[in-house]
Amino acid sequence: MSAAVAATASALCLRGLRVHYAGAAVPAVAGFDLDVAAGEIVALVGASGSGKSSVALALLGLHEPDTVVHADKLAIGDGTRCAGWLPQEPGAALDPLCTIGAHVAEAIDPRGRAPRAEVTVRALELLSRVGLAEAERIARSYAHQISGGERQRALLACALARDPALLVVDEPTSALDAETAAGIARLLVELSRSGAGAPGIVLITHDLAFAARLGARIVRMGGTPPLAAPSVPQARRTPSVGTPVLRIADLVVEYSEPGRRWIGSRRRRVLDGLSVEVRAGETLGIIGRSGSGKSTLLAALARLVEPRAGRVELLRQGATGGAIPSDWLALRGAALRAARRDVQLVFQDPLLALDPRQTALAATAEPIRAHRLADGRGAEQRARALLAEVGLRAEHERRRPHELSGGERQRVALARALATEPRVLLLDEPTAALDAELRDQVLDLFERLQRERSLAIVLVSHDPELVRGRCDRVLVLEGGRLRTAD
Repeated sequence: MSAAVAATASALCLRGLRVHYAGAAVPAVAGFDLDVAAGEIVALVGASGSGKSSVALALLGLHEPDTVVHADKLAIGDGTRCAGWLPQEPGAALDPLCTIGAHVAEAIDPRGRAPRAEVTVRALELLSRVGLAEAERIARSYAHQISGGERQRALLACALARDPALLVVDEPTSALDAETAAGIARLLVELSRSGAGAPGIVLITHDLAFAARLGARIVRMGGTPPLAAPSVPQARRTPSVGTPVLRIADLVVEYSEPGRRWIGSRRRRVLDGLSVEVRAGETLGIIGRSGSGKSTLLAALARLVEPRAGRVELLRQGATGGAIPSDWLALRGAALRAARRDVQLVFQDPLLALDPRQTALAATAEPIRAHRLADGRGAEQRARALLAEVGLRAEHERRRPHELSGGERQRVALARALATEPRVLLLDEPTAALDAELRDQVLDLFERLQRERSLAIVLVSHDPELVRGRCDRVLVLEGGRLRTAD
C-alpha cells in the first residue's frame, strides 16, 4: 500500500455508540459517532465524567458484562489489524509480579511460540523506540521500581507490539511533568507520521493545550460547551500558619535495583538526607521531574515505605501550648493504626488505591468505621456528605471504581482521605485527572477545609504554575534533596 493510500485509509469507523451502566439513570454515552483516518490524531475532550473513557473502553471491548454497550457499526482498520491501548493509570495496568520486559514480550508473543531470543531483542527495540534510553534496565525492572513517565512509555511499547491500526490513548500526561509530557507528545506525533501503516490515534484528554500541541482534531464530549483554557492560578491567600505538625530530618530512602543474574541487585538512593518542616495551616508544594522521588517522599511520610535512615516527628500541641513530638517512624501496631488517622495520603493512581469490590460509598465509609468515628447509618451519612462535597452525585455512590471515570475515581479517593479528619494531608497529583474547572473546585475545597481544620498539606505536582498559585512555600526535589524554587 502506498503512503498516499495509507493516509486516506480508515483506522476507525464508529456509528451510534451507546453505553449504559447498570443502575445509572441515563446512558453515559448515547448515539456517538466517530471517524478516524490512518495517521490522524483525534482528541475527545470534555469535562470529567462526560463519557470519554466510556468510549475508549467500548472501542476495546473492556466494559463489564452488566454494562449495556451497543453500536450500529464498529470497524477498526481493514479488519486484519488490532487496536492498542494506553490506559490512564499505568500502575494499575502492569502486573506487579512481572518485569517490564515480560510485559512487552507477552504483548509481542502472547502464545509464547516465538524463539525467546528474538522476542527479547524485539522487546528492547520497542522500549528504545518509545524513548527509554536505558531499555535493558527498564526491561529488568518491576513496575514499582520505575517512574510514572517510564511506566507510561513501557505500556506504550506494549500497545505498539502488535502493529495496531488504532491506538487509544487515555489521559497520557495527567501525572507527568512538563518535560516528560512534551516527550510523550513528540512520540505520539512521530507515531502518527510513521508512513505506511501509521496508526490512527484516539486521544482522551481534558487538556486542550496538549491536544493542540499534537495538532489533533477536537471532538467535544458530553454535550457541554467548549472547555475553558486552564485558568490562571489564584493569588494565594495570606496563610494563618500555626505550630509545626510534621518535622522531617535527614530522611534517606533507597530502593534495590535489579541487576543481571551474575551481578545481583544494587541500591539506588532516591532521597538523600532530606529535611523539611510543615506547619498547621500551611500548604507546602513540592515539584520535580518525573522520577525525582516526589511520590516516594509521600509514601515514606505515610509509612508505606520504610526509610533507611532519618527521623520523622508528628507533633501535637500540649496543654501549655508547646509542641509534643512523637517518633512517627517508631510507631507500631495499635499505636500506628490510631495515628494513621492524623496522616492521610491521596494516591496518584486512584484505581490502584481503591478496592475494586467496593462501591464509592463503601470505600468512603470504611475509614470512618475503622477509626470508630461513626457506625452504621451514621458512617454512611458522613460518607454521603463527603462524596457530595467533592462533587459527586447520588448515582455515583453505588458504582465501583471501574464504573467511574478517572476524575470521578480521584474524587472518591479525596473523600476517603478526608473521612478521618486528618491533621496532615499528603496529596500526590490530586488533580491530575480533573478538568480545569473541577481542578479549581477541588483546590478551593482543600483551602476551605484547611482554614476550618488547620490542615497541614503537602502537595506534590508536576505543574509549577498550579503549585506556585496555591502553596505557601514551594520546594524543588532534585538529587534526593529539597531546595527552594526559583
